Amino acid sequence: PIAFFSEYLARRVGEYKSLTGLSSIGLVIIYFVSTGITVINGAVYEVEESASHVFFVLNSFFVFMFLIGYSALMISVIKASEDKLAYMAHNDNLTGLFNRHYLMEQLRLMQETNSIYWIALADIDKFKSINDIYGHSSGDDVLKAVANAMNEVCEDCYIARWGGEEFLIVPKHENINKNILENLREYIEKLEITAGEHNIKVSISIGAYDYSNDLKLEKTIIKADENLYVSKNSGRNRVTC
Repeated sequence: PIAFFSEYLARRVGEYKSLTGLSSIGLVIIYFVSTGITVINGAVYEVEESASHVFFVLNSFFVFMFLIGYSALMISVIKASEDKLAYMAHNDNLTGLFNRHYLMEQLRLMQETNSIYWIALADIDKFKSINDIYGHSSGDDVLKAVANAMNEVCEDCYIARWGGEEFLIVPKHENINKNILENLREYIEKLEITAGEHNIKVSISIGAYDYSNDLKLEKTIIKADENLYVSKNSGRNRVTC
């Protein structure tokens, strides 16, 4: 176990050398040679039977404790790696929100249980101008601040970074009204985002559409996107349902 787990640890720190097979073979040879010597030549030294029992108990205890501790360490490291991989697969690296691929999987599962009630798309107004005026680093700060605001206001919703400065919002429960979208719009409108040496004010436009069994998932998203463009073309900083 030590040899194989050491190979795993070596991969993690980027110093992988494939010596596991040779190490394992070497350990097996050493075991049989050392055991064979005592079988052929007898014990190296004799001890009283009572002492032998004590040695046996102590040896067993330390071996089991070592194996249990080492196995626990191995499992904890593997779990941490799997959690990190799962986070990277499910979440957007910049904002920490779900990514598009993962939320689409969730939506398809929710569709099977008929638990989608409405879908909304939100877009940061004039985001390209923010990048052009303040720089892309400040643009990233704006994206993170808006994502944090969405998590605060829409904590009972699934939220994903849909692409660029666009976000998709889906309620987790039936009793979450679309009024929450207006609350979100007002909340972000009042934000003053600190990005480097700049204080930036932003707004968002939102489009939402009710889901029904007659309407496919992709079609509902398209309808929400169409309503988003209605908000954009009507002066921005508004919600269209």
